[in-house]
Order: sequence, then C-alpha cells, then structure tokens
Amino acid sequence: MLKSNLWTLTCKPVVVLFAAFSMLAGCGDSNGTSVDEVQWNGDKGTFTDSRDGQSYKVIAIDSLIWMAENLSYKTENSKCFDEKADKCKYGRHYSWDEALIACPAGWHLPSKKEFIAMFAAVDMNNSEVDTSNAAYFIMEDVGYALKSQKGWVNEDGKSINGSDAYSFTALPAGCWNAEDLDFVLQGEQADFWSSTETDSNFSYCATIGENTYVNVISCGVKFGRSVRCVKD
Repeated sequence: MLKSNLWTLTCKPVVVLFAAFSMLAGCGDSNGTSVDEVQWNGDKGTFTDSRDGQSYKVIAIDSLIWMAENLSYKTENSKCFDEKADKCKYGRHYSWDEALIACPAGWHLPSKKEFIAMFAAVDMNNSEVDTSNAAYFIMEDVGYALKSQKGWVNEDGKSINGSDAYSFTALPAGCWNAEDLDFVLQGEQADFWSSTETDSNFSYCATIGENTYVNVISCGVKFGRSVRCVKD
C-alpha cells in the first residue's frame, strides 16, 4: 500500500477502441469559439492546437477521446523542463488553476471520475471501483499498460518502462515542486491533474509510479503537473 500522506503533501501524490466515430464538423462551440477538428486515421488521430500550432496524437479511451501526449501550451506560469527547447520533452507543468483553463476550445481537463473510468477500462484484474465516490484507490497492472516504452528509470537506474498497450504513452514527467522551485521525479513518475477539487488547497490527481499500479489521490494545487485533455 502506498504512503498516501507523503504523496499528498509532495509531488508524489482501456482502452476500448471505437470501430468508428461520428464526429461533428461544426465551426465552434456553444460560446462561438473556433474548435479545431481531430483528423482520424483508423482508430488513432491527430489534433493541431490553433493557438500555437502544436500537434498532438489522439486516441479513443473507453467512451472518451483523449490526447495521447502531454499538453505543451504555454500559459503565464507553466513550466518546461527545458525552456530553451523547441518543444518541451515532457509537455508543460501546470498548477491546478492554470490546468483548468489550459486545454483548447472543445477540450477539457478530465474529472476524477473520467480518469477512474479510463483506468477501469484497462484494468486486467477487473477491480470493482466506485467511480463516483472513490477518494483513493490503486489498480494493479494498469500503469504498465499506459506507460511509454522508454524513458522510465527508477532511482537505482533500473528500467521500469511500460508496454504502452493502448497508445496512451504516459511519460515520466514528474512534477514541478512549488516549494523548492525545481523539477523532481523525472523518469520515475507521471502525475496528471484532474478537474475535481477536494478543498481550497488540494485537488485530485492521477499518478503512475515505478510499479505497475495507477492511483488517484489528493494533491497540492500549487505544484506543477502534466495535463491530458479530453474532447468535450
């Protein structure tokens, strides 16, 4: 069992592919904002964010469409592991407040329930999880299926890569420590913000660690974590 209290206070906090999608070719969302379309090639797609021209791989995960890469859109206070690079290796790291508004028009930051439902869809052990009320949980083997096939190394230098069986390609981006003003846990852990708040200082985040599990826990809102957007 994980030491959830330690992860709460620090950075440590499938996919059923559609046979076909019925995609509306509308020109905007309900607010009149232009919405860029996903270009599909079989069960995988690409999306180009018109705000900065960056393109992202897209996949079908259960009943939702997810970005298969970490968001890299630059907001005022987001962080990049290498600010001098043309593209952030791990995507950008966002505080929770910025993560809520970072996704492009037609996309949103996934809720805790959406993350848990996605994890449940690839759960090889068929764990029974209450997706509406679960405050903390672990699902074995799911992390291995969602991790990228390279880039994961634990503190002992041992490879801890995954199979990336569902093309989610979770990168070990670690997080931005807002207290020490530094990046930590690169290569060892992936943290993703959810839109679900617990209180004024904490919100839920989904994490994938060096083992095979995934979990959803309460995380400090000022720390920088990765963002995966979901189609509205």
